[in-house]
Amino acid sequence: MKTKVYGRDNNKDLLFILGWGNRVGSHNLMWLVDVTTVAGFRTHVVELPTAIRDFEAEYLSPVREYQGTLGEHVVLAHCMGGLVAAYLNAQRKTVYLSPWWGIFGDKLRRTPLRLVSKIGLGIPFVPIDFSREEIGELTVESDWESVPKRATPVWLREIMKAQRNMPPLQENSVVFCSLKDTVISLKTIGERTNHVIRYDGY
Repeated sequence: MKTKVYGRDNNKDLLFILGWGNRVGSHNLMWLVDVTTVAGFRTHVVELPTAIRDFEAEYLSPVREYQGTLGEHVVLAHCMGGLVAAYLNAQRKTVYLSPWWGIFGDKLRRTPLRLVSKIGLGIPFVPIDFSREEIGELTVESDWESVPKRATPVWLREIMKAQRNMPPLQENSVVFCSLKDTVISLKTIGERTNHVIRYDGY
């Protein structure tokens, strides 16, 4: 896990947990970091590893430990970061941006997901077929190149298990998502909460 802090030391803390394959300092995300710092936050950006063997040990525990170093703060979480954030302190106000609480359709090249996830290998051979446009219409080449094109079966197992076992959503949370999104499961979001704000685009 990597972290980087933006903004003034005396500003209110904001914990920003990135999605799968998102990088600290990437062009696609810096505009949002800039918005948060201009709004008066000290933004702690968290980059998650793209291949793990244990959701609790390699995603949740490190983020919880870092969160424990912060004072009063809010949580902003994107895509897979939204899955991790769902397991954090329920007392914190949380804003979810297209949270990855379920897998959209057959977005892993029609791979039999549950069967592959049982293999338990840490070798990245499961093809990911997200297109550049699906990641975002304004995605620059460097950001697209950093997105993994294959996933490991054991990572897939841990993600699917975390999605199945998600705790109830925090009362003081809100979800932003687009009906055009073909990466996340909009159905799962609708089943989890009524606090949804829709926006146009990806």
